[in-house]
Amino acid sequence: MEIIIAIVGIILIGLLLNYLMGYGKGRIVLELEEWYTDINKHSQAVVTALRDEGRDVQYQGNREFLIDGKTYHLTERAVSTPGPPMQRTILVPDKKA
Repeated sequence: MEIIIAIVGIILIGLLLNYLMGYGKGRIVLELEEWYTDINKHSQAVVTALRDEGRDVQYQGNREFLIDGKTYHLTERAVSTPGPPMQRTILVPDKKA
């Protein structure tokens, strides 16, 4: 019984970490080369990266993007790595659309 509880606990922790790292249904995760503090420069870098992937993208302002006909909202996370921390850009689909 204790082994089952431990296995379930490990699976739940893995799912939580997966969610916190930005992965989820319909999300677009980018790891850009630079660390951005200015939202305008960050947004332009996202547009460039997505166009390089062959996506149709438009920045609509206020952290919102229209990507391949769907609306996404930009969020970012700082990820600890063995070297310098990394900024992960996460584009979450708009639930209203």
